[in-house]
Amino acid sequence: MGAPSPSSSHTGLGWRTGSRPMAARDMPPGGSEFRMFWRRVFFLLTRAERAEIRALSTHVLRVLEKEAVEGPRGDTEHLRDWVAYRFAVPLEEHLRQASFNARVRTVINLVVIAGGFATSGIAVASGSGQPGSALSWIVFAIGLLVALAGGISQTFRPGQRASARKAFGEQLRREGWALVNEHGDYQTAKRDPEQSRFELFDQRVSEIHLRATELVVVEEPEAGGATE
Repeated sequence: MGAPSPSSSHTGLGWRTGSRPMAARDMPPGGSEFRMFWRRVFFLLTRAERAEIRALSTHVLRVLEKEAVEGPRGDTEHLRDWVAYRFAVPLEEHLRQASFNARVRTVINLVVIAGGFATSGIAVASGSGQPGSALSWIVFAIGLLVALAGGISQTFRPGQRASARKAFGEQLRREGWALVNEHGDYQTAKRDPEQSRFELFDQRVSEIHLRATELVVVEEPEAGGATE
């Protein structure tokens, strides 16, 4: 029995889901509707980003399936899962985490700014009369909140994490389009029968994943050292 053609192994822009690529949002749900709403708000992707992830994942799958069909193995079954879990899901997760960290950074900055204005305003308002214990506790609470926000920003550095996540997402996206458009080494690999574009793409994607893992490992001692 011959190997399935590239066009018959997936429908439209999706695989296994029947209508769209398997991505981070297709993982088994583990929370309430409130949690899912919170995730959509803070891990928001633009419509253009979601559309590009779906289209690019489908193009990558077709290119790799075509090469596999023309190769000696003729096996394309594993490629659907590979593209889903090694490319589409990490790409979407990097972009969603970048969006989340950017929003956390914005919230922290607003808390610090608003807290500074609030404490100054309360101090001025209470200066004309006898300060009460209630105002003192309010100033203390606001100051504690500002200090907590500053500590979170210093420890977790959401701004730096957002930039790093965005960079890794862009690297995966650029590598995917290079494969689809046969740019650089992928053009050479296509002409050389001894080279495999899948092996080259797998190597490049694995290197990006490794750099993303190393970033998390390196950040932990730095974050701990910042508090010393």
